[in-house]
Amino acid sequence: MATYSGIKGFTIQSLATDPVASEILGGTWASGNNLNTARSAFAGAGIQTAGLIAGGYSPAGQAGNSEEYDGTSWAEGNNINTARTEVAGNGTQTTAIIGGGWGPPRHTASETYDGTCWTTVNGMTTGASARGMAGTSAAGLCFGGYTVPSAITSNSEEFDGTCWAEGNNVNRNLFQSAGIGTQTAALAAGGNTPPVVASVEQYDGTSWTETADLVNATNNQGGCGTTTAALIYGGPAPTNTETEAFDGTTWTEVADLATGRGEIAGIGIQTAAVATGGVTYPIASTEIFTVPATVSIAQEGQVWYNTTSTVLKGFALNIGAGSWSSGGTLTTTRTKPGLTGTQTSTLAFGGNIPPRTNATETYNGTAWTEVNNLNTTRYVLADIGNDAGQTASLAGGGGPSATADTESWDGTCWTEVNNLNTARKFLGGTGVQAAGLAVGGYTTGYVGIVETWDGTCWTETNDLVNARGYTAAVGTSTAALTITGEPTPRDYVESYNGTCWTEVADLNTARAQGGGAGVQTLALYFGGEPGPSAKTELWDGTSWTEVAALATADSEVSGAGSASSAIKVGDPPGNTEEWTSTTSAIKTFTAS
Repeated sequence: MATYSGIKGFTIQSLATDPVASEILGGTWASGNNLNTARSAFAGAGIQTAGLIAGGYSPAGQAGNSEEYDGTSWAEGNNINTARTEVAGNGTQTTAIIGGGWGPPRHTASETYDGTCWTTVNGMTTGASARGMAGTSAAGLCFGGYTVPSAITSNSEEFDGTCWAEGNNVNRNLFQSAGIGTQTAALAAGGNTPPVVASVEQYDGTSWTETADLVNATNNQGGCGTTTAALIYGGPAPTNTETEAFDGTTWTEVADLATGRGEIAGIGIQTAAVATGGVTYPIASTEIFTVPATVSIAQEGQVWYNTTSTVLKGFALNIGAGSWSSGGTLTTTRTKPGLTGTQTSTLAFGGNIPPRTNATETYNGTAWTEVNNLNTTRYVLADIGNDAGQTASLAGGGGPSATADTESWDGTCWTEVNNLNTARKFLGGTGVQAAGLAVGGYTTGYVGIVETWDGTCWTETNDLVNARGYTAAVGTSTAALTITGEPTPRDYVESYNGTCWTEVADLNTARAQGGGAGVQTLALYFGGEPGPSAKTELWDGTSWTEVAALATADSEVSGAGSASSAIKVGDPPGNTEEWTSTTSAIKTFTAS
């Protein structure tokens, strides 16, 4: 009888535990010593061996004290000058900065810490609580928050060591978002708009740009690290134990916290973090996240025998594996509505019944609910909003006749804003409410016209290489992908770098009027004509691969969400399907 070693030239490894797909997946949380004062909604700074927390809410009320962590125990430090809760903070144990918060009132007050004393410095321009914070006492950054009067803001400010000055705003109003990184390289992860979102934005020192979504929508979580190696953990109390790691491209779930906790601050780096305090009140416990110095990382094609579970296993990347499942049906059944948001927080507007409709609905992952209508009936329009869809979307152009009308959605009502420069129908759109693209369309014929939206006005930019309508567009206003289109079904795909469009690898199957989801480097395209088609293809930034088909073949499809968690509305009218990707890489071999 042939043996494995005879065929392959080596024997199978015997391992007591499975290797992991990446180093960060080898990390675990362990118990640490308690805080001296249980608290939540505090500011955090520093690293695992030199951490700092300040302010917050304790069972006694507003906390004015601070505590330092040496990697083992917490020790009382000097009090902050203004006791407050919902305060933002970041930096190191000797270069920390805190700002904003709730007293009452909502504060502009800021303080810096030198490792011994807190010093009051010039206040922020906007009084707000539950802000995100990045940077240090020499170069700080804050964003978002809950203001006076009670409203949510997109305000972003920079601190130069002396004064705060207004900077470019984040792309949506939000609060309870995690701030990660430095003044010139920061992340705003998750938050509450409301609803709670999975969105992440990246700051380069000048502008905020959408980047890859979290796996799970969350707010009030801890966050630490950098824009290429970040960690978030905790969130809405009392059950959220989830932890996610970011490699600069993708968020991945890693080891859970032992205790669900929210209203916490981030301390540490991606591979060595601290989670302490939080709600439900009172929490004084501390957990420490560490990654071993040596982690057994699985290699593509590796095979081993797990001596603990007594099964044969192997490792193979499984990008794009997943399936479609049925979701709730639209209340107003239709095809080709505008569709923005995520799989669990979606906005659908307009569409074709026939006749055309201005109906607008929101989706919570289970059911659709009617809300206020568009002012102008239309379909196949520039739908802009990404994961801010349910509270911040834009509808531009569309049919049945070519129009330049643009409307903005604030979570309650549609408001007419400045028109497109070129009236058209059958166009595509992508980006966010404050920075979008309207792509292609039809005037008296198919066109390659592209316009950018800056939150106020449309500006013409470079055309597509190929004129087309009914195209699916995904990504941001500076990093987009436009997929296929008409006249006649096409297979061509173009990529946008903020200035010019470039042809990239074609779809495997030429189609039009399909739906798209994802970003420029990781996207899905599904359904369409001729057909109806059930085909789904995955783009990995280089090429297209056919993956699991739709449950119901659809010819006129709208899509939203990400390449791992997408939503589709199609034909038959109002039919909703949800795509969920399987990312597990460890495979168990069984006898056939």
